[in-house]
Amino acid sequence: MSALRITQRLQPPRELLAPPTLGGLLRMALADWAGIAACWALMAVTPPAVRWVAWPLPMLLIAGRLQALGVVLHDAVHMRRPPAPSWRLMFLQVLAAYPIVTTLRAMRYHHLRHHRHPCTALDPYFKPGASHRVHLAVLQRLRGLVVVPAWALRPVVGLLALRWPTLRNAYGRVLLGDKSGADLQGSAELLHCLRAEAGQAAFFIAVALLAWRWPLAVGVGYALPLLIAGVFNAHRVVAEHVHVPLADHRPASVAAGTRDHLCTGLFGVIQRALLYPRHIGYHTMHHLHPGAALGQLPALQAWYARELLKS
Repeated sequence: MSALRITQRLQPPRELLAPPTLGGLLRMALADWAGIAACWALMAVTPPAVRWVAWPLPMLLIAGRLQALGVVLHDAVHMRRPPAPSWRLMFLQVLAAYPIVTTLRAMRYHHLRHHRHPCTALDPYFKPGASHRVHLAVLQRLRGLVVVPAWALRPVVGLLALRWPTLRNAYGRVLLGDKSGADLQGSAELLHCLRAEAGQAAFFIAVALLAWRWPLAVGVGYALPLLIAGVFNAHRVVAEHVHVPLADHRPASVAAGTRDHLCTGLFGVIQRALLYPRHIGYHTMHHLHPGAALGQLPALQAWYARELLKS
């Protein structure tokens, strides 16, 4: 779709732009956790003699479901009006944010800046040269191994920054990808992110207690899959965009700066399971209509294709 001529005069029907709902996001997150639980059950009944041969597949599938939880949280970030604090929102954070080492506030901070400034110096996800230089593409993907441990430090730095504001610039620039160059010590948005870190810290304490009691289970059932999911996510950030500066933000330019991964055929099934869950591969449509629920993107893609054929 990014190769098609996208014009501002095309206005999709309102029903194709329906936003995500909190209830729908919770159902998706619970479905992903059901998949993780099934993998854990399979690993638990695997005979010890073959576990190191049999376990890698469920570990990869768990990593794919953690990647899917990130996509669920990503859809929550794009809700037109951020949901008011409630038990359902907290439940979504417990299901889809804390396990992938983030909070809704943190993801809103860096991800919305990516949409405001795609493929520019202010875009936290912009990796110049990663689209056409092999060594940069490989390095940026391997960076996923570092992101998870670094983000695991984020609640520690964030909670300290509540007490010592001089840490806030480092927190925002290094851990949230802020490239504005502004002094963040007085940022109300950043302060919300710092306060949200208490929940992430509590989650890590619970995981540490479980790891102390069952180190092998937590290691192969969560920690290693999370590292793999970090690589999957780093791959997706590189693969979804053309890492060349955009001259403007017109729809045609935005389309030219994105890459679709529609995941068809048998190989597509594997890609959807591991790399591009829940239609996130329809990335041109997502950038053109970020407020539309991800489940709407295939229909939006088909609508644009029909309309462009008419023109």
